[in-house]
Amino acid sequence: MVKINTEYDYIIVGAGSAGCVLANRLTSNSRNTVLLLEAGGEDKSLTLKMPAAVLSNLKSTKHNWAFKGEPEPELNGRQLQHDRGKTLGGSSSINGMVYIRGNTLDYEGWRQMGCDGWGYADVLPYFKKMECYSGGGDDFRGNSGPLKVHRSIPEDPLSLAFINAGKEAGYKETDDISGFCQEGFGIFDRTVFNGERWSASKGYLDPIRNRKKFNNFNKCACL
Repeated sequence: MVKINTEYDYIIVGAGSAGCVLANRLTSNSRNTVLLLEAGGEDKSLTLKMPAAVLSNLKSTKHNWAFKGEPEPELNGRQLQHDRGKTLGGSSSINGMVYIRGNTLDYEGWRQMGCDGWGYADVLPYFKKMECYSGGGDDFRGNSGPLKVHRSIPEDPLSLAFINAGKEAGYKETDDISGFCQEGFGIFDRTVFNGERWSASKGYLDPIRNRKKFNNFNKCACL
């Protein structure tokens, strides 16, 4: 049982992607006492580790909140499901593991609308800081961050035919869908490392579990 103190400098509600990053950053200062609360359980399940088991997580509510939207009149009352992670790492522990950044012009649009600090040049250093890209670091990619990003090398005939079809149809081709040229046919990157899912929990939470003045408490509904 984790010992819960009565006072903390910071209490983080939810150990999803953002919560894991916050816990990591705040506990880098040894003077901070931090409590991270998560309603879900640990992320030790085999289905969370296996990339091929992604659909199992989406069909189950063990690690998935599986929120239901309001009935859609246009869809004959159908309720759409919104999958959100209910475990350490949040949705990064149950998602499809496709890694892609927002489009450059989206960030520039936010900056032009008055969101200072959200231009592409402003956010790029943070993308690079968090990334450990198997394709190597360059002006757009980081290679020493906590988030493992795997660059696939397609060899199967179907994937190669799909990319070639795009080129033959006259569309652009990109060597890096999160790099200099984001538009065009290319290869998706994946948050996979050594054949296993690499979540925010693995990248940001696991390395700090033994830090002093840090508590992680699962099943916060029990408090």
